[in-house]
Amino acid sequence: MKTDYLVRTQVPDGLGVSAFVLAANFHNPFECLDEISEELDRQSVKGSVVFDLLLANGTKVNRYFLAEFDGKSFILDSIHEARSEYLKFSKVSADFLKCNIKVLDDILLSPAMKFAVKRGIPL
Repeated sequence: MKTDYLVRTQVPDGLGVSAFVLAANFHNPFECLDEISEELDRQSVKGSVVFDLLLANGTKVNRYFLAEFDGKSFILDSIHEARSEYLKFSKVSADFLKCNIKVLDDILLSPAMKFAVKRGIPL
């Protein structure tokens, strides 16, 4: 089943985040905050959440954003770009995207970016 976003709540220690939300196609996950909030609430997530917009933007620019989740909803004033965390987030995203390649729609990516995603190469 195709979805507009993927949620990963099992993240490596040391990242300082509780979950990753990755765009699974050209739709921006920020348009689905209510659905994402419900899913994070069901999984008892609380804290910083990374949003990866690679597949929604088709570019590495403005790719990562951080938002605080209070256990029920996102604190909208907390949303900010996470450019300084790019290297460590891109490794987690690369692995997760590779593992979920069958549910992704990578239409906005260049051929080289599609190759990297399929191989799990950080972009």
